Amino acid sequence: MKKCFLLYATVFTILLTSCLTVNQKKIIEPPYTPPVQQSADAGEKEKLFYVYYSAKDKPVIDGDFSEWDGLQGIHVRRMVYGGLFNPEDTDGLFVVRADDQYLYLYAKIDDNDPEINTFPAPQAWRGDSIEFFFGTDTGRHTFYKGTDHRVRIVPQSKTNKFAYDFSIDDVS
Repeated sequence: MKKCFLLYATVFTILLTSCLTVNQKKIIEPPYTPPVQQSADAGEKEKLFYVYYSAKDKPVIDGDFSEWDGLQGIHVRRMVYGGLFNPEDTDGLFVVRADDQYLYLYAKIDDNDPEINTFPAPQAWRGDSIEFFFGTDTGRHTFYKGTDHRVRIVPQSKTNKFAYDFSIDDVS
């Protein structure tokens, strides 16, 4: 019995230590690193952003966005991942409105070369998509925190504006 236990303990020790190596691991570069571009953002400084509140004037959800005209939003020119970014033919305007019950999000995206995004919404940051980030932590921070939430809209057709995927905090 004692010999059997010693044999099993020896085999277990050899198996456990055999996964250790004395050779230094080779670091492999990732397959793609997006190029750093100077024009990929309007600036890193904090931007002033308005949320329009009205208990009486609620936007009508009818596909006509003329009632959003004249509302000041924020222009975003940030590309997180992907190919080349051309600020001359790509622009995004984001406007937020609220009433006593709902939060309304508006995004007007101009892109002369849109791409069909075939990724599911939780992975859609890899292609063309629209993202709204909201957080309850009002302190300045440069990375996303657990108090930040994301709404992502992923267009999946160049011709059908109703073909899209949608997720909140990566749940679609």
